[in-house]
Amino acid sequence: MDSRYRILMVDDIVRYHHLYEMAITEAMPATVHFADNGVTALEKLDGPLPYDLLILDLNMPKLNGEDTLKEIRRDPGFNNMPVIILTGDPDPMRQKHLLDLGADDFIEKGAPPEVFVARLKAQMRYKMVLDQMTQMAVDMDIFAAGILHDIRNMETNVLTICELAREYLNTDAAGRAPQIASDFVMLQNKLTSLDNYATDIIHMVKETNRKLQPTRTDIEAIVHWVASVADTQKSADRKPLQCVFPKPLQPVLADKHFLKLALLNIVSNAVKYKRPDVGPVVTITQRVGATVGNRPSVVTEIRDNGQGIKHGELRKVFDPFVRGSDRSRKDGGFGLGLSMVSKVVTSMGGRVWAEIPEDGPGTRICIELASMEVDLER
Repeated sequence: MDSRYRILMVDDIVRYHHLYEMAITEAMPATVHFADNGVTALEKLDGPLPYDLLILDLNMPKLNGEDTLKEIRRDPGFNNMPVIILTGDPDPMRQKHLLDLGADDFIEKGAPPEVFVARLKAQMRYKMVLDQMTQMAVDMDIFAAGILHDIRNMETNVLTICELAREYLNTDAAGRAPQIASDFVMLQNKLTSLDNYATDIIHMVKETNRKLQPTRTDIEAIVHWVASVADTQKSADRKPLQCVFPKPLQPVLADKHFLKLALLNIVSNAVKYKRPDVGPVVTITQRVGATVGNRPSVVTEIRDNGQGIKHGELRKVFDPFVRGSDRSRKDGGFGLGLSMVSKVVTSMGGRVWAEIPEDGPGTRICIELASMEVDLER
C-alpha cells in the first residue's frame, strides 16, 4: 500500500486517537488525521487534499455519525471513499440501515488491533481498485470518443461522395447508373449501421464511468443483446450470427455495463474474423471454476468457429495493439478489443484467458467471475 493514502478518523474520545494512529501506522504506511465531531469532519473533508478512507463513530456532539454519513453521501465527490463505522451496537437492522445510507463496513469498539487493521486494509484495497477502474473508464471514454469522431468524419465524407456521384450518374451514357446507384444505397445503409454500432459503444463506455456496481447479472440476456449489436457489422455476403446455448446459463456476480463491454468485444471478433466459407457461430457454455475472492466461481466459455489464434500468440492476445499475424489489414481494428476485455474483467475481480479448441477451428475465450449459484455440473 502507498503512503499517499490519507485516513480521517472521527471520534469524540480524544484519548483513543493516539492508540488508533499507532495501530494503523505500524501496520501500513498511511497518514491518520482526526476530528472529534461531524462538523469538524465535514470541514476537513472539504479541504484541498482528499481523504481515501473515513472511520466514523456514531455517538458524537454537534453532528452525530449517522447525520455525518448522510451529508457525505449526498456529495458525488465522495462516492468512492469507503466509510467504516465504529460501533458498539451489533443489532443487524441497525447495521442494515447504515449500509443503506452508504456505510461500507463496521468495526466493533474494542476489537483486537489486528482485526481493526485488517478491515482497514480490505477497504483500502477496494479503494485502489475503484481508483484504477475510474482511470480506466476515463481512458476508454477518451478513446471511444476519438473512434466516434473518426467514424462520423468518414461517414460525412462517404455520403458527400455518394451525392456527387448521383449527380454525375444523371448524365451516364453507359446505362450503368441504376446498378451503381443501388451500390451507393447499400453503402449508405452500412454506414448507418456502423454509426449505430459506434454510438452504442460510446453510450456503454460512458455508463462505465461510475462506481462499480456488482449485482446478480443475467449473462444469457446480455449475450442476446450483444449478438444483436455485433451482427450489424456483417456485410451483405455474410450469413447472420448464430448464438448457441447448449444449456441455460447461470447468473454471475458482475457489473452489468462492464460485462456488456467485455462480451461485445468478444462476440464482435467472432463476426469480424469468421472463416470465408461459413457463417459466424458462437457457442456459450459454463462450468464450475475455483473461487473469486471468497465466493465460488463460474467459468463462462465463449467459443467461435472463426479463423482462430496461433499457439504462439495466445499469451499476447490480451496485450494492447496486438493483432493475430493471420489477420489482414482489411479486417480493421487496432488490437485493443481483447486488451479492454482483460481490463474490464480484472476490474470486476475475475480472470480471462484464451484457449485453442482441440476438436475444431475457432477460439475459446474463458471468463471466470463469482457465481450466484453452485449447482453446475463439473
